[in-house]
Amino acid sequence: MYDLTVQEVNHYITGSQGLVNRNSWIGFDELTSWPSLRAYHKLKACLRVGSISIPVKRIRATGNPGGPGHIAVKSYFIDPAPESTIITDPETGDTRMFIRSRLTDNHILMHNDPNYASRLRGVGDAALVKAWLTGDWDVFVGQYFSSWDTNDVVIDSFDVPESWPLFGAMDYGEASPTSFGLYTVDHDFTVYRIQGYYMANKSGSQHADAINKMIDACPFTAGRRPSVIYVDPSMFTRRRLSSEQVVTSPADVFAAGNLFLTPANNDRITGWRNINDALVKGRFKAFRGWNDALVNTLPALPRDPANPEDVDSDAEDHAGDELRYAMMHVYKPALAVAAPDRNPILGANVLKSMEVHRKPEHRRRRSLVL
Repeated sequence: MYDLTVQEVNHYITGSQGLVNRNSWIGFDELTSWPSLRAYHKLKACLRVGSISIPVKRIRATGNPGGPGHIAVKSYFIDPAPESTIITDPETGDTRMFIRSRLTDNHILMHNDPNYASRLRGVGDAALVKAWLTGDWDVFVGQYFSSWDTNDVVIDSFDVPESWPLFGAMDYGEASPTSFGLYTVDHDFTVYRIQGYYMANKSGSQHADAINKMIDACPFTAGRRPSVIYVDPSMFTRRRLSSEQVVTSPADVFAAGNLFLTPANNDRITGWRNINDALVKGRFKAFRGWNDALVNTLPALPRDPANPEDVDSDAEDHAGDELRYAMMHVYKPALAVAAPDRNPILGANVLKSMEVHRKPEHRRRRSLVL
């Protein structure tokens, strides 16, 4: 880096062809590797040149589906509009655009190695192949809940029968989002998420007030209250500030707001397995239009690179954690009942056959004795 005069900078920018190269830009590679877009947005302030007029200022970023920042990138660049459509920020007036990149767009690679796509199809991982070949952001490498099927999970809403129990679950945050879900379960033990609350940058009492209003106004439950609300056990921890002063726990704050909480089983691995089991067996449903935060974030959760049995906790897992607390207490994975083996020469079947033939004779002997 060198200190130059304004005249020298203008000389290097304009060159002999005028203002053709007069631009400034910031680049990001693999943007989805960052857990959030906080740094991306903050570095926008660096896109400036103080004493020189730069007519073209750009930020360019690349990224593959998956990673801790998958949800943030997808929500900001992809979901608001179709690809190659200019999106104008209503607050700043800045514009952005998502340009999908496919394998076939790499003309040099395809020319030099025309069989590369065929080799990719032979790797044996359907999600990996789809992400590489088409740049599909609804499925990605390392997706934890690859069995998620929106068409199966998301259903039309209905009035919840009064005989079905109501319960809640919550993952608490103040700067980060608080996620609350209102649930029920039917007589076949299928779990339904009726309605969700998802909000950040609020205090505990503000969250409690908003959740109470949501429960009371729920159009599918006639204002019935949940009998229990499952939360992380850490919400019951009280911290001592001094030898005499003890701060109330978050659970105390919610209790003052008429929301009484119950510590949940916080076994992460078993909880994720329960959710996945329910998805595979079609035993978890969510009302359409009332659970957007869960529907958008749960299928986008990646595996923890250090522990594939766990979810990457750097990802946006608040709604996932809340669902995990609920499923640990109300969902019972059922083992498939194997069809009986009717093979007549199977040992157990032979013994049963012998018992059937012996019973009438046994009954006749008893009648003769009598």
